[in-house]
Amino acid sequence: MSRNMRIVVVLVLAAILAVGIGQRHFSRPAVAQVTTPQTQLPHVGDTPSADQLTIITDPGRYGVATAPRNSHYAVHMGHLVRLNDAGKIISILRPLPKAPVSGRR
Repeated sequence: MSRNMRIVVVLVLAAILAVGIGQRHFSRPAVAQVTTPQTQLPHVGDTPSADQLTIITDPGRYGVATAPRNSHYAVHMGHLVRLNDAGKIISILRPLPKAPVSGRR
């Protein structure tokens, strides 16, 4: 095979490859960007007001042991948090699942 013939073969193969890649890339349907609103999350160091908290009196119901000394558990913004005695968030344990809707009335 002559040198010119090799060049032509390489150029033809490159063109075929480029067309194939272009068709795969540009023939995809446009995908809409789904944006979810940013939900506020509790932050370590925050001191929520008493009306934003539900103090936990039975930690076993939430799958945790008794809180360490000088701290207690609470629910804040749908998350299980640990507060110090001053009410400052010292740790965020986990988001809590949404309560199941009861079918009985």
